[in-house]
Amino acid sequence: MTGYNPSVSQEVAASVRNGQTFVGIRSVSPTVSPFHWYNLSTGLNYPTDTCTVTVNNLANNIAVQVMTASGQVWEMACTVIQGTPPTLSCSNVWTPLAGPTRSLRVPSLGQQPRETGAPPTGQ
Repeated sequence: MTGYNPSVSQEVAASVRNGQTFVGIRSVSPTVSPFHWYNLSTGLNYPTDTCTVTVNNLANNIAVQVMTASGQVWEMACTVIQGTPPTLSCSNVWTPLAGPTRSLRVPSLGQQPRETGAPPTGQ
């Protein structure tokens, strides 16, 4: 699960469960309310092998980004609708983004990441 606070009074979170992607919003001030969850898996072009999600601020809106088991990255935009409690309005369309094209080896302590198969620096 991942999340962030688009304002001092709101929290947005996202989660993948059984291949389905959910985004939620709740008030955190003056009192904490329960999350209102939205299932984004019914959106057009939803990648069925989604395995991870992140949620970020995108020009004062929300960008929900998922990655598939095959490395594809997709995004859906949502807008916060102010109210008590706040709600979300999402585009209902998943748009492909450029994903990682090569894997990186996890560096040892003090080393920089490098592409798989690339020789270490200085060798």
